[in-house]
Amino acid sequence: MDIHPVLDHYQDTVVNNMTAKYQYILNTPESVDTTAIEQVFQTIPQEFRDSFLSLIDDQYDEMYDNYKTKTKGAEAFSLYSLKTLPESTIVEDISLYGLQNNSQYIHIKSLPKKGVYISKDVADKYNLKKGDRISLKESYKDLRYTFEIKGIYDAPGSMALYMSKSYFNEVFNCQEGYFNGYFSNKKITDLNDDYIASTITQDDLTKVSRQLNVSMGKMFYLVEGFAMIMFIMLIYLLTKMIIENNKVSISMVKILGYTSKEIQKMYVHATTIVIMISTLLSFGITTWILSYAFKIVFEEYSGWLPFYVEGSVYIKMFIMTVISYLFVMMIQMRKIKKIPMDEALKNVE
Repeated sequence: MDIHPVLDHYQDTVVNNMTAKYQYILNTPESVDTTAIEQVFQTIPQEFRDSFLSLIDDQYDEMYDNYKTKTKGAEAFSLYSLKTLPESTIVEDISLYGLQNNSQYIHIKSLPKKGVYISKDVADKYNLKKGDRISLKESYKDLRYTFEIKGIYDAPGSMALYMSKSYFNEVFNCQEGYFNGYFSNKKITDLNDDYIASTITQDDLTKVSRQLNVSMGKMFYLVEGFAMIMFIMLIYLLTKMIIENNKVSISMVKILGYTSKEIQKMYVHATTIVIMISTLLSFGITTWILSYAFKIVFEEYSGWLPFYVEGSVYIKMFIMTVISYLFVMMIQMRKIKKIPMDEALKNVE
């Protein structure tokens, strides 16, 4: 009953907390290898070094001019992808964003000079907190990076790390001014389509939850129906056992002149109270068990789906429990009425 609210809540949260309406990933040239430039720089005579640096800067600026937009509100960022280490539960991609200070899209008050912020989904999935360290690796190289966590940023649906552009450039040997993406709340139309590798929109961010709803939605309804049937059978067998064990006593109170309502109070009301209290207590216990199970299950998948229980789910569960219980009680009350008075006399020794 809770899986649909979980998916709907996830989808609504992602949409309401989107970083930007559009995220453009660009086909920019690889960043200039500053290490190689420094090596060449050392071999150039002193009198030509200033000219060499000026030439490099001019070529670099000219190269990136084609990737600049005049769209109002567009903000450039740097993006890189690393993977979690093999010793993690699952090897998955983690996005690393190099951001300008006071970004209008990623609302981190002050980006640290060293270290990173991590998204809340990363923190929840890998049990990380401020002050911990997170280690990631290159996809195809035996090269590892370790970052100190300076804070946690709430960005639903994102498995990401956030750092200043200067720190990004330092870690990944990028030239100052390097970028390969844009955040924008308006569609960018002044860039050549060949320069745009991909565009991330609302549909892309909610694709997983929508696919789960479509592909597994009906199956969840079957599970709910099966659970209801199992609950009714359990209550039926429990109350039947109570009535069977007290058949002689029920027959005796009938002989003594007790009405059906009075017998119901004696043998059914106590069971009703226990069932209702047990149901309410089970909500807390079940929620804790499901949250733990949810974490274990989704640790095996890329990304993260946080556990969530909508308040209305508890109300629906309680109402369905009461209706199911009343249905069983109607059947059992008919059985109580059919118990003959001579049942007590038959069992007198």
